[in-house]
Amino acid sequence: MYVFLIGNGYDLYHGFPTSYKNFLNVISFLVDSFEDTMKTVGDVLGNEKLCATDHGIARSYHLHKEHYDMTELSHEQIAELILAARHNCWFRYLSEMNGGESGWIDFEKEIAQAIRAFDDLPEVLLNALAYDSRAFSPEVLQVLEAFGIFVVQRSLVSVDERYFSSRIPKRKAKSLDLKRVEETMHASLLELAKMLETYLECFVEQPLNKILADGIYPVSSVLDGATNVVTFNYTHTYEKLHLRRNFADNVMHIHGSVGQKIVLGVDPNEYDEAGSLDTTFLRFKKYYQRVFYRTDTAYISWKRRLLPQNRAVNEVIVRVLGHSLDVTDKDIITAVFDMATRVEVFYHDEDAVSNYITNLVNIYGKTGFDELRESKNVMFTEYPELRWEKK
Repeated sequence: MYVFLIGNGYDLYHGFPTSYKNFLNVISFLVDSFEDTMKTVGDVLGNEKLCATDHGIARSYHLHKEHYDMTELSHEQIAELILAARHNCWFRYLSEMNGGESGWIDFEKEIAQAIRAFDDLPEVLLNALAYDSRAFSPEVLQVLEAFGIFVVQRSLVSVDERYFSSRIPKRKAKSLDLKRVEETMHASLLELAKMLETYLECFVEQPLNKILADGIYPVSSVLDGATNVVTFNYTHTYEKLHLRRNFADNVMHIHGSVGQKIVLGVDPNEYDEAGSLDTTFLRFKKYYQRVFYRTDTAYISWKRRLLPQNRAVNEVIVRVLGHSLDVTDKDIITAVFDMATRVEVFYHDEDAVSNYITNLVNIYGKTGFDELRESKNVMFTEYPELRWEKK
């Protein structure tokens, strides 16, 4: 039995613009430069200015140019994206942070950093209308200003009155209402998740449907033959391109998918195990969202059926395709690896192998990693060159 553990690198391997950087750059381009004359996905992704900004998009357009150019854009959806981006606090903040070849893990870390900025605030801000900005780090000041909850002016920080928990006449001391802060940030995060879903539908799912309508499929033996798939992707790329028809129900989108609720949040930390956990920002946690949106229901049922002591198969080969194996997804990674008799991790260059080893050591520790290599026969295998052919 083959179990595939799939991450965003799988979509990138197929040439689709699904990275954090791609998403931010395309939406920023739409806000600044979209014109009514742009009728197709190719008119956007093939734009010289955008391609010069993001080489990943340039590569994607070069690979799928024909089908991007024939995929019509919904101007209604584009208008919704532009409107949302112009006032969404999370999009504004993440765009300011966007500078490198970041992936989705970095996206989550930026969200976590923003939440920590509010965790570190004092409960009561004395003299809030003239608070000394030197009490905050530059990173925290940037977060506070980005969300419009605080106004930063030179050496002073003031709180927007909407976020005071009380307004007591003739007193300067006022409490910051963290619940109101959380509600504002959470509403903005939900809107960002909707923006992401719309982006993936317009610029990935619809062009992919055009490719398949022409009978064009990628040819690669290592990508075929999965009997079960645990995917962290929101797209339906794997089931459309590679999955055997009779196993269509065995794809588990652990973080939801386009057309459903999607999980967009941060990983747990040491405080999540505390008996007196502060739940103010609990809705930002991925484990909370998995339960609330029920995206992991099929996965839990599947895992229960395939526990080592209960399974009837002799061999379970786990293939990792495009997932970074970062500690943020430790709970899922260790559960899937526990089922395996062999683990094959596919990589695109030697730097990726180094990152995989580092991440697995972070998850298992040095001794645990050595035991994993021996007991699961962990192998690192380079991706084969991917060819697209008409069937």
